[in-house]
Amino acid sequence: MLGLVLGLGAGAAWAEPASPAAAEAANCGDLLAIVRDSLDKEAEVSCARGSAAASCGERKRPLQAVTSYIRQRAANGGDDCDTLLEVNRRLRALAPRPEPGEAR
Repeated sequence: MLGLVLGLGAGAAWAEPASPAAAEAANCGDLLAIVRDSLDKEAEVSCARGSAAASCGERKRPLQAVTSYIRQRAANGGDDCDTLLEVNRRLRALAPRPEPGEAR
């Protein structure tokens, strides 16, 4: 009755909650999309010209490899949570990003 009073359909008031596994998988997919977009933006930043451009390009290569891995896993129907764990492992293995103004 409460569902009808609130303007909800008869079945809407008694809808089953999503399973924890389904919610976790959706969260992994959302987080993976954020990571991929962030890495894409980082890799799209243009490098300065000159000798620093080579080292800039070298630093971008691992980021591009990670985004490529994410896309390959998605194309092959890979599990988002497993992909996210592997992406985390790969990103942790990278050298720290130099701060602005540091020697590169």
